[in-house]
Amino acid sequence: MRVTLGCLSAILLIFLTWAAPGMAQPPYPEEFPPEFPQVEGCEMAQVMNMKNNISAMLTCAQTPKQKVYDFYLAKAKEAGWDVLMENKTADFNMFMAEKGKTAFQVTAAEENGVTQAGLSLISKGD
Repeated sequence: MRVTLGCLSAILLIFLTWAAPGMAQPPYPEEFPPEFPQVEGCEMAQVMNMKNNISAMLTCAQTPKQKVYDFYLAKAKEAGWDVLMENKTADFNMFMAEKGKTAFQVTAAEENGVTQAGLSLISKGD
C-alpha cells in the first residue's frame, strides 16, 4: 500500500483532533517561515517536530475553514511560493506550496462548527 503525504496529513489531523483536548497549548513553531503566521483567533493545539518536518494543528472555534485556508493560500502566493496542488471538497481543503527545498502544506477541515487546520513544513534536505 502506498501512503501519500496527503494521507499522512489527514491521519495526523485526525490524531491531533483526538489527542489535543486537555493538553497545554504549545507555542507556534518558530521554524515556520514568517510568511505563515498563526491565524488570529486560532489556538495552537499540537506541534510535532520530526527530524526535517514540523507539523502543527490549530483549533479555530470561531473561524470558518475557508477563511483559514484562504488566509494561508494568500500568504503563500504573496511570498512567492509555488502552489503545487490544491484540493477542495465540501469537508476538506488542502494545498501544498514549494519554495526552494522547502514545502509547506495546509489542510483545513470543519466539524461541528470548529475548524481544525493542519500545517506542515517539509524540508527536502540540504
